[in-house]
Amino acid sequence: MDYVKTIKIFLASPMDLTEERKTFCSTIDLINSSIGKSERLRFEILNWEEDTSPNIGADAQDVVNAQIIADYDILVCLFKERIGTPTNRYNSGTVEEYERAKIKRITKPSLDIMVYYFATAAEVPEITALKSAMANDGVLYWEVKEDFSKLIIRHFSNKLRKYIQISSAPTKLKIRDSVSVALVQNNKVLYIKRALSSNVGPGLWQLPGGKIDDGESIENAAVREIGEELSIALKEENLRLLNVFDTFFMNDKSKPFKMHLFIYDLTDEEKPEINLNAESIDYKWVDVYAFPSDMPLMGINDAMTNVILREIYLCNYLDKLFRETKAPELSGLPAKPAMLSTRESGMIYGFLSILGLTDLRHGNKFTSEYAHKLLEILIGISRANNSIFTDGANDGYRDMQLQNDDLAKLNKLRNSAFNSHKSLLSYLSVKANIRHKVRNICNALIFARCGDKKYLLMRWDFFAKKFQMISGEYDVNENDEYRLARAVMEYRLPAAIPFVGAQFVKSFTVNHFSAGSIDNDPIMRRYNIKAVLIKPLSGGSNAIKEAVSETNTQCLNKIMNFSMDQEALIGLQCYVWCDLEELVAKQIEYMDMPVRGIKEFCDNIGRQEIFKLSEQNIEITCEDVEAGVGCMCVANGLL
Repeated sequence: MDYVKTIKIFLASPMDLTEERKTFCSTIDLINSSIGKSERLRFEILNWEEDTSPNIGADAQDVVNAQIIADYDILVCLFKERIGTPTNRYNSGTVEEYERAKIKRITKPSLDIMVYYFATAAEVPEITALKSAMANDGVLYWEVKEDFSKLIIRHFSNKLRKYIQISSAPTKLKIRDSVSVALVQNNKVLYIKRALSSNVGPGLWQLPGGKIDDGESIENAAVREIGEELSIALKEENLRLLNVFDTFFMNDKSKPFKMHLFIYDLTDEEKPEINLNAESIDYKWVDVYAFPSDMPLMGINDAMTNVILREIYLCNYLDKLFRETKAPELSGLPAKPAMLSTRESGMIYGFLSILGLTDLRHGNKFTSEYAHKLLEILIGISRANNSIFTDGANDGYRDMQLQNDDLAKLNKLRNSAFNSHKSLLSYLSVKANIRHKVRNICNALIFARCGDKKYLLMRWDFFAKKFQMISGEYDVNENDEYRLARAVMEYRLPAAIPFVGAQFVKSFTVNHFSAGSIDNDPIMRRYNIKAVLIKPLSGGSNAIKEAVSETNTQCLNKIMNFSMDQEALIGLQCYVWCDLEELVAKQIEYMDMPVRGIKEFCDNIGRQEIFKLSEQNIEITCEDVEAGVGCMCVANGLL
């Protein structure tokens, strides 16, 4: 039999797309019988119609989650007139599958997420909101405006090319995927010792399991292998897939294979009588928390044991808490979740408080609406044998446009993680590629000239202790340059509005650490930026200068007349005319203080274009320049 590479597709959609689902499945069958057959590739579709059976859980979607646990390669989501039925965790089952796939990509970056929206007669608000949320996640979804079958043929025929090189590897190797099963009873795990006559790993210890036969499912293989090796009859529905490890046979890089790790909790009624076959000579029930030093493990079993340890002593409890709580429910967490003992509850809450996910001092609650999501991601990372401090090619921040000071801050968070709850929460949010509070920001460029020097107006943020661009939030659908500029000026320099015009410059997206002045939550955010140039009209120069001077005077008055605590610094600011050449040259600092935004402009607009834009400026004096610097320095001294 020729080796055939199988690419697994998980098909998810609400119930109103029955015909579209049928079309998708029949079209995939057509691709399998044509291009797929010639290239020894085939798509296998996983769906609730054929791959689930009746059972009970927290809700219907929870049952689907427990049963469709295969290591799929592509998630396909279809939407039309509704997003689906809400679950206890998300707006719908299909949305939950999408969110679970995003988390899965942390440990499997090759996972593809393909989303299709079918046209409807009228706009559906919940569909529009979902599109916006996916766009913020970086998803390129597809609006179906043509024959769906032809579209699938085009997209998935192209998708096959990604796998052709893999499938073209020498078939003589025929390295099959394998399964291992952690049989657990009273927190102890069964290990078997390979026969001394074995060609591979003689005398080494391992979890029971073996190779998957052609055409056999991973669950069938697990049940069969345990029956053959131990004479134990497992119930397939009680198997839980923890992780799939990409590894190599005997460390030979030319022989890759996947190891599927299952866990199986034996009940008190299941007291197995173990009968080893000829492949093994001994067995032991081992507490993985205190693994014996005289039991050398074979290959990937070391990494799998670490995941089993986490599952028994950590993830099992975290998962129970996750299932009992709803995001973004912040009103409070149960003092003792129903599925946990008082001691277990205290242990888990104590652990989550160190991470910064829960606040124990004010009635047991999540610290933010994102904490529940980060809890789910933490469970996924734990089951993948990763450390949140281990750098890898799939780290979320590696795909972001981070400034040098952000990278430095990330390393600082790594080093000080356990000294600050928020530091570890921040670091975890970046590693998990969770962008909190996506913000739509308009940056306004206000240039000035004093003699031969050019200046850019910046604001000094007392809370963040850095120079920031003159900016304000805008409506996501706003594109008119004057309205964008007005949104900034109303917030920053309202008195100057009648005296300025605007010119649209560019739109771009950046990611960086926020100072936390919006919600006192200093974590990674994504900023959709639109830049406009403020063009002074008649009287504009004086109006801008007077507005700047008035704001700085108000700043000093507030500081001198009131006791300024940390919270009072939020929103406190003064304006400084900064030397444009020095700003562009250094980009991330000015007057030995941090600068936010200039490097992003240089990267996305270009230095030459910035200087070209600066030709449209206002006249200022040396006194204007010194006044802004003096205000910042005096205010900082008083604080």
